[in-house]
Amino acid sequence: MTPSPVSVRIVICGLFVWAWASLAAPLHVPTRAHRVQRMTQTVKGEYPDLGLVVFSLQQSDRRILLRVGYMNTGQGNWDRPVDAPQGDVILQSSLQGKKLKASHIDAQLRRPTFPGGLRPREAVAGTLQFELADGDEGAWLRGAVTLVFEPFLPLSFQIDDQAAVEPLEMGRLTPEWDMAATMRPAVEALAFFPMRVGKTAILDDRIVMELGFRNASRYPLKWTGTLGASQARLLTEEAELLRPVNVSESIVDRIAPSGKIWKAQQENKGTVSFALPHPMAAQRLSLLMPGYEPLTLVFDQKTTRWSAAPRAHAADAMPSPVDLIQIEQQVFDEVVDVWKELTQKIAARSFDGFLQAFAPGNVRDAQRQFVEGAKKLPVTQIEFSVPPYQKLHRSTDGIRDLWVELRWLVAGLPRDNEFVTRMQCDMRRVKGGGWEITKVVQAVRPAFWTIGFTQMHSSDHFIVFSKPGEAQTEKAKLAMGQLEKSWSRLRKTLLPLGQRYLAFAVEDKEDFKVLTGRDAETFAGATSAAFAERDGELRVINQAVYINDFRFFSMQRLWAKQDRQVTIQHELAHLALAPQTRPWTPSWLIEGLAMFFAKQSDSFTRDALRQQVTPDLRLSKLSSIPYLGQGAPDAARVMLEYQYSGEAVRWLEKQHGEKGLLTLYKAFADARPEDWDDPSSTEALQSPDADPFAERREAITRAVISERFDGLTLEEMDTAVRQEIGVK
Repeated sequence: MTPSPVSVRIVICGLFVWAWASLAAPLHVPTRAHRVQRMTQTVKGEYPDLGLVVFSLQQSDRRILLRVGYMNTGQGNWDRPVDAPQGDVILQSSLQGKKLKASHIDAQLRRPTFPGGLRPREAVAGTLQFELADGDEGAWLRGAVTLVFEPFLPLSFQIDDQAAVEPLEMGRLTPEWDMAATMRPAVEALAFFPMRVGKTAILDDRIVMELGFRNASRYPLKWTGTLGASQARLLTEEAELLRPVNVSESIVDRIAPSGKIWKAQQENKGTVSFALPHPMAAQRLSLLMPGYEPLTLVFDQKTTRWSAAPRAHAADAMPSPVDLIQIEQQVFDEVVDVWKELTQKIAARSFDGFLQAFAPGNVRDAQRQFVEGAKKLPVTQIEFSVPPYQKLHRSTDGIRDLWVELRWLVAGLPRDNEFVTRMQCDMRRVKGGGWEITKVVQAVRPAFWTIGFTQMHSSDHFIVFSKPGEAQTEKAKLAMGQLEKSWSRLRKTLLPLGQRYLAFAVEDKEDFKVLTGRDAETFAGATSAAFAERDGELRVINQAVYINDFRFFSMQRLWAKQDRQVTIQHELAHLALAPQTRPWTPSWLIEGLAMFFAKQSDSFTRDALRQQVTPDLRLSKLSSIPYLGQGAPDAARVMLEYQYSGEAVRWLEKQHGEKGLLTLYKAFADARPEDWDDPSSTEALQSPDADPFAERREAITRAVISERFDGLTLEEMDTAVRQEIGVK
């Protein structure tokens, strides 16, 4: 039995979106090209889920060009070879008695094997060529014609002017233009990485597009994904997914910079090239990238180039997870702008405007005290910033617990000695779309004048602050004299001593805890152990000597050498070394050097250490903690750690001299970990107490010590130090 001719209109949905209706309207320019868009299946179902599609017919002089293709109509991937065509390929008209045999069949249509497979609704297209006989003008093609392409059922279709189209003239394409389009992420994992399509060029029968992937988040990050531009596809009107013929190395395998931290707002860009689509399949293209919304490209006959079609979006659509992430970023940007504006108002001395941003009552009163105190003191360059490494906590009318950094300088001190206060703030929206600040808590390292340190004293090399009062002034002046004495002593060493420093005479133990984060009953003094990134560098911030007068004047001192003068000299040594101190510098070296320059190790301290040292007191342990005394059960244990560190440094000095000690210290400053740019390695974290180098500090210490001292280990140092102090 001879099968009946079949005529099936294609309905393509799911993976691809087609817009046939817009292509069916008659054009003003006469043409001999027509859309067909018909599909047929195999006779006996030999190849289920595979259709043969006739896309278009074009007459060029006496040549008939039929664009056909194999399309996967199923739900899975098609990768089976197809034995087709079988026999001659015929284009005929039964009514007119015309029959043409194909004179050429493109290679991709002859017994295809689909090595890469066909995805659902994907096609592989090619051209069938037929030649009209002499005297045949092809008028019969205007009626019903049938394609015979076995083993598929004969496919009948009608050619009329309603389906007429104008093929693209590829030789007249604009050679270069800017597509100026953005592909929005469609999945949450890519929400912060929009894809830009920029400069586009036509070169050697290829379309070359500049692609840029931007880290639109607030922070640098390590991107470990495997998505690259090699996975981009160009979808034609014949359902072909064109694969790139060339991709820049910078984006071929990864949308992020390879082997580097992807900085905030940094764009990783390159180019991707596709073969130009067939002129009959190029009026409307779609650029596809996994995880991104498709970008529809529509050809404009006037400009002879493709441009991005407007993105369709329902006004009442619920926000997607990607939308919610981007909305959160927009809110964050608004909040950042609020605090930037407050910085500008402070700089312009528009204090009333500054105060208006805060809720009336206690919140505004506290900020008025902040402003008035700063005006009376040599406080300059006040600046507010919102650390990017935090998640917004939304409340019913705004946001809560937002981390904000307050930065300032003290006139007369070096500009790189920056002071930073970390605040937690609540903010709410007000009528008109603005923001009002409803809570400000100075959570970490508060501005000293806001807790009462407003009395200033100056000498040649120091500015000393204390609280007002005769007794406080007397102690501050005493401290100033001792500071100058220590400065003169240290000036005779190889320490890189600065010309001017800041100090605080603190007599209240709670104030000492607030200013330094240290226990006033354990520590006689302190300098800053906080770090922050600024201008691409990691710096010690809040550089000052904090003298614990509560301990000196209210408590009995432990260890005979712990007097005020020695403590001041110890802390001043820390300040001198602050520019070379890093979060990964081992605590025993930091404190041991200060003890060395303060001359806090002698026969008395060694005798006490010899009697109290315990087996667990090791340099490996002291290398891993951020500061000596962390987790110590009592003050005596803290002092043991200090004295052991001092003896370790004294032993190194005997081997390598004072210059060797300082060279070692600088070696740690230069030993920048490879991932120090990682957001987890900076001080601006959600937790201000975070210690990102805890696990690596010991490894860094071992590496530097070994490199500087011919393979010396921490265990060998422990043995030598114990022998030096007489521990058996």
